Amino acid sequence: MNIGIAPSRSEDPGTALQTGPECIVVGSPGDERIERFQAAVHRRGWSPATVVSYRELSEHGAAPITRHLRPGTLVRIESPGSSFESFAALVRRGGSDEPLVFERGRLRHVRAWYLGLCRVLQDIAPVLPAGRTLGNPSDIACMFDKRRCHGLLESHAVPVPPALPAPASFEGLLDTMRAHAMTRVFFKLAHGSSASGVVALHADARGIHALTTVERVGSKLYNSKRLLFYRDVRALAAIYEALAREGLHIEAWLPKIGLDNRPVDLRILVIAGRARHVVARAGHGPITNLHIGARRADPERLRIKMGDLAWARALATAEKAAKVFPSSLAVGVDLLVEPDPRRIAVLEMNAFGDLLRGAVHEGEDPYDAQLTEMAPCSI
Repeated sequence: MNIGIAPSRSEDPGTALQTGPECIVVGSPGDERIERFQAAVHRRGWSPATVVSYRELSEHGAAPITRHLRPGTLVRIESPGSSFESFAALVRRGGSDEPLVFERGRLRHVRAWYLGLCRVLQDIAPVLPAGRTLGNPSDIACMFDKRRCHGLLESHAVPVPPALPAPASFEGLLDTMRAHAMTRVFFKLAHGSSASGVVALHADARGIHALTTVERVGSKLYNSKRLLFYRDVRALAAIYEALAREGLHIEAWLPKIGLDNRPVDLRILVIAGRARHVVARAGHGPITNLHIGARRADPERLRIKMGDLAWARALATAEKAAKVFPSSLAVGVDLLVEPDPRRIAVLEMNAFGDLLRGAVHEGEDPYDAQLTEMAPCSI
């Protein structure tokens, strides 16, 4: 996607003013993602984007967007983030009328939240300007459904970990693992993000244990910012069965290449079909999200360890995965490289995968690079 919007010029022929379109951003007011997008808009000399909240859209449909649309307007659909106001609005839009009280990190109403997000996206899709929207509603809905996204990638011959059906019970999961001769799997919330509701399970004749971001407090589940170790089968069964009621995706737990005795994977941001910003994440365990204690590794060191051919194959695989979503300008691809770097698998696709602090490619951060593609303003 490469859309040129002709900049206006001042009447003084010796002065060129960089101007651009009006922008609307859908998201949660005050969220870091919106602030970073606004900073990119400001760097181009454009007027600040109008922010339309998920609460407004949940309550009023597409009207809060249409009242701000002008010819040439750019619209960016951003993540709801961690805003409780957005969460509660989407849960209500998803059909839940249960009273909600803020509890930090509580895992609940994930399915209703996803249904609410899908309904908001369906509401606004007809009014979004063709070729002027960063974020495609149907693509976002698909990427937030790990089961559906995994199947779509597989149907396009994108390498993904082998998947298993998700039984309702933990005992059913163990039976399924035995039937498929698997001793290690990930089970994760089908509609989760940022390692929410992710469990790395090992089960064989010697015993069962797991590493997870899920903390169990009585009958409630919470997100933890550290990896927790469980051996208690009853606790694991309770966690599994609670998450299964919200919808689960299960896939093989594949080994990861390492640096400095830490497992490493990659977040590759593909913009307009080209792999650009790359972040390598080194974890203390199998879950490598940075907010739970993983740290950034040097992508150049990983490239050297993998070799140029395997590195090029990894970037090409990310680009192939992004092509499955041709209507999305930018897609974050979480990619696993095995200890044998010829073996690669796409773990997840991220519709909002461009929050890569400090990542620069060809002098641009992810937000600048997207605006360059959407509205080049070279004068």
